[in-house]
Amino acid sequence: MKILGICAYYHDSGAALLINGEIVATAQETSFTSITDIKGITGLPIHAISYCLQKTGIQLKDLDSIAFYEKPLVSSKIFGKNEFVNSYLVEDLDYSQTMSSSLYKEFLKAQIKKELTLLGNCKRFEVPPIEFIEHDQSQATSAFFRTSYRRAAVICLNSVGEWATASVWLGRDNQLIPQWKIDIPYSLKIFYSAFTHYTGFQINFDEYKFRELAQKGKPKYVNLFLDKLLQFTEDDNFQIKTDYLNHKTQFMMTKKSHQLLEVSPQLESKNRQWEMDIAASIQKVVEEIILRLVNTVYQRLGEDYLCLAGDIAYYHLLNSRIMSETSFQDISIQATTEFSKSAALAIWHQRSANACLVNN
Repeated sequence: MKILGICAYYHDSGAALLINGEIVATAQETSFTSITDIKGITGLPIHAISYCLQKTGIQLKDLDSIAFYEKPLVSSKIFGKNEFVNSYLVEDLDYSQTMSSSLYKEFLKAQIKKELTLLGNCKRFEVPPIEFIEHDQSQATSAFFRTSYRRAAVICLNSVGEWATASVWLGRDNQLIPQWKIDIPYSLKIFYSAFTHYTGFQINFDEYKFRELAQKGKPKYVNLFLDKLLQFTEDDNFQIKTDYLNHKTQFMMTKKSHQLLEVSPQLESKNRQWEMDIAASIQKVVEEIILRLVNTVYQRLGEDYLCLAGDIAYYHLLNSRIMSETSFQDISIQATTEFSKSAALAIWHQRSANACLVNN
């Protein structure tokens, strides 16, 4: 079975080709273009797709399926109605102009087919079926089924998928069973990115610089941030307090949060000590929240093994703390954030006779 995974209209735009369960080619669109800003990404990752096909000598019409990394019909409801996502993605990333009306599933499918017929020099009916898979589902599927675990808890942590910003799953033999999720506007990744922007860095590209700042600072604001910016529900899910970080405000920051920090947002980071201390504090806060979530997952599911996936699953310090400060015996971290790979792997496992998704 030959499946082409596609991530498009996104900063991680790219493609991956899977043959019989193995990724044989992958590429990011930014490797072929000078475009590094989401505002310049307006279509399919044509160069990445071409690379994958040429590397394997496979023609587009010979593919069995094309996997798209999210369900656009679900996402359109968010971008059309949810002010938090609009304030974060539309105003900063210009995502609404990037996707426009093509967010609607059938129109997007037609747009994809139109571009692929030109790329593959084939007729529309020769373009393989296009399948849309929920963002967190694709990550959870590829995170669990690529391991040797027969049973495991699975946690996906993202900025925004469709609705879910965090989701918990139970992997059991050939089944993946959804447990619970946390929806927008509560997103740890966007919470983290809000402070990345606050200290003068570019969202989705400069988080590593913010982490470098954290290494030089002191986490002196941890208790303050936990008390003022966040709260926990009875079932231990986190929420962001909107009087300080308001989803109706661009980049979430309110005057109240500025007063709390006693400084104005910086246009350019100068690596001053307060920036380092803020970065160190936010890093610590995110770690504490995730550790609390991980411990809750262990208590409620009782599994010995954990699969972790998503945008903030790759912080090495966090992962070492999970091993030393929780009861999980082992942890598997999804090896890549490339959504095209996850989409292709998810479709493969869904079609496999040995794997299935159970809906509650």
